[in-house]
Amino acid sequence: MKKIASLAMFMIASHFTLLGQNISTTPLAWTVSQMRDLNSNKDQTNYSCTFLTNGTAAIQWVQKNDFTTTLAVSSISGTWTNVQQPGKAVFNITADSETGTITFERTATDTSISLDLSQGTGTRLRLKYIVSQVK
Repeated sequence: MKKIASLAMFMIASHFTLLGQNISTTPLAWTVSQMRDLNSNKDQTNYSCTFLTNGTAAIQWVQKNDFTTTLAVSSISGTWTNVQQPGKAVFNITADSETGTITFERTATDTSISLDLSQGTGTRLRLKYIVSQVK
């Protein structure tokens, strides 16, 4: 009986793993290892932070010392049903009075997050993050 129950649990877990992780419906943690400032286009630097997504719920941007910025999501463009495969989704966001987009993307060569926010001063905050892990 234990073997049957264990086999059933394994099959259920395998089924959900094979379905992939849908960016629109699955809570995900995107671990960042590097960053590039797209305004200056300087070389990538080592940088650690985590973006927590959960469909159309607000995105949590967790930085050093657990400093967290909430990015309110107004809409998502694109359908990406398995973040382990190449794909892309663009979230329209607001952080305080700043508006912009955050793009999650996987290509054949890497996984990245691009942040583009207005800053009220006429300049834009444009950063690209290289993702080392998605859970």
